[in-house]
Amino acid sequence: MAIDAGKLRHRVRILLKVKVRSDSGEARKEDYQELRKAWAQIIKSESIYKEEMGGDENPLLKIFRTRFIRDLSHRDDLAIEFKGKVYKVHRIENPGEQNIEFIWQTEFIR
Repeated sequence: MAIDAGKLRHRVRILLKVKVRSDSGEARKEDYQELRKAWAQIIKSESIYKEEMGGDENPLLKIFRTRFIRDLSHRDDLAIEFKGKVYKVHRIENPGEQNIEFIWQTEFIR
């Protein structure tokens, strides 16, 4: 079954967690670097009101659908940037192991 490309309306950046040197060159910190861009569909978005955030709505959980991307299914150091917000990838599913699409389960981190 082919993926419906017309539903992939959102441009996202797939990010890889890397260690970079600080400006002083000494300590290393973790940051995300762009691995590639992809078109995605948002399957599910859950907004949760957090009291410690002043009751503001924060989209903590998102599920994205993209085309299959080779060599990404077994990585645990990925994130997706969508509209300036970064979501840590918790799970990548390849439905039916058909290498047609990925389902990305993510959680908001910044």
